[in-house]
Amino acid sequence: MDRLHRLHILHALLNSIVAMRVQGIANMPSSGGAVVVCNHTDLIDAVVQGLYSGRDLSFLAKAELFDESWLERLRQFRVEAEKAGIPPDLISLLDDGVELSSQLLEDIHVLPIIRGYRSGGAAGSVKYYDTILQNVKGILSAGRVLAVYPEGTRSRTGRLGPFRGFAARAAIAAGVPIVPTAILGAHGFSDLNRWVSGENRDLVITYRIGEPVYPQDFPKEPGKRGIRLLTREVHKRVSALIEEGNEHARKVERAMTEAVFAAGRRDAEPENA
Repeated sequence: MDRLHRLHILHALLNSIVAMRVQGIANMPSSGGAVVVCNHTDLIDAVVQGLYSGRDLSFLAKAELFDESWLERLRQFRVEAEKAGIPPDLISLLDDGVELSSQLLEDIHVLPIIRGYRSGGAAGSVKYYDTILQNVKGILSAGRVLAVYPEGTRSRTGRLGPFRGFAARAAIAAGVPIVPTAILGAHGFSDLNRWVSGENRDLVITYRIGEPVYPQDFPKEPGKRGIRLLTREVHKRVSALIEEGNEHARKVERAMTEAVFAAGRRDAEPENA
């Protein structure tokens, strides 16, 4: 089975267990390097971005996220799911997911990063991250799209946390746009208890892609101040994507509720004689 076939199957698997919504796909640059930043609330985020961004992505991620230990955790999740009484149809999907994931690990272009690198003291840390930056510049200069989770870790609450400056630093260094994106509804996807209870059965995941921040619109301030200002601007845009998406979902929910009540009132009204 080739990579494209595996991606098609993974796409079908995900769509069979959640309702996927993608908004703003036209905002993704069709060619050239770019840094895609996104909030991070669940392990499924990388799958969502990989399937629905419209471009092949490279990932800058903690070293253990895409290694064999991740695959082992997925296998253990499948065992625990069966013990917990997850319906057989979902167990079958998990089996397919485990098999596909083991093959997709070889397809994904990942630049692993060791968080909190300390070897060699302060000088060693600076050298390590400078090396990472040079590797990232090479990826971006080759016209690839790099996905970064600037919070640095998954949000345990689902709320957007502060951003680190590496994504902005990389975009400035390579002279490529930053594309703000947001994933809504994915928090809790990997929570086994939510699948056991059926809470995740009607899950809707929305992937929103915002307008890029192009190099000509980057802050003119040099050095760390420019990085901080760009990081702040991108954080504001991702936050807006989340809030606008949540507000839209609330409006849809209110409209559906009002429609149900209106239908109930009509049914309760006596027919004219």
